[in-house]
Amino acid sequence: MIKFVTFDCYDTLVAYTAGKHAAIRAMVKEKVGDETKAEAVIAAAEDRERALHRAPDFKVLSQVLRESLSDALAAGGLPYAEADGERLIQAVKDARPFDDVAPALKRLRTKYKTAILSNSQRDIMQHNRAALGVPFDEVVLAEEVRAYKPDHRMFEALLQRCGCTRDEIVHVAQGFYHDIMPGHALGLRRVWINRNALAGDRAYGPYEEFPDLSEVPGLLGV
Repeated sequence: MIKFVTFDCYDTLVAYTAGKHAAIRAMVKEKVGDETKAEAVIAAAEDRERALHRAPDFKVLSQVLRESLSDALAAGGLPYAEADGERLIQAVKDARPFDDVAPALKRLRTKYKTAILSNSQRDIMQHNRAALGVPFDEVVLAEEVRAYKPDHRMFEALLQRCGCTRDEIVHVAQGFYHDIMPGHALGLRRVWINRNALAGDRAYGPYEEFPDLSEVPGLLGV
């Protein structure tokens, strides 16, 4: 019997990547007068962020964002200032929910408890939760676990916090690498929110797939 429906937050519930990229494009334009280097800086920042998530010495998300931006700007021959890092962090704090999210969450909460499992930290997530405007029964953050998804410790902490066995939750996420793949290894039922119309991989199935959250309540009998 399902007790919890659990969610990744960034790019599942709120527009994390779009907000970051918009902030970086604006910074690059201000530094060089146009956006010609923006996409290269964005790609470098994303690569560095992923590398820092995998590094053995854990750093909270705000540190990861600052370091990934600093390194990416340096690779593009551009200067970095502390204000740039704060601006990127603020963009994550300001990430807006997708239009389909609040209605789906409200419906699900009429039957199930809900939780967030996020590669974030408390003083950033509080802004994201306020923007969502819908309560959650539990929130498990990388800052607390000292690890980032797809590390299985994140999912184990989620199960412990929710007081659930693996067959008592359904995990809903946009991130295939960060959520769908480790969820397969752990035997979790998963719903992939494929907002970007990407190709999946049925080697990590079975999983349900939708373009947004609007059909998830119906899937779960709400």
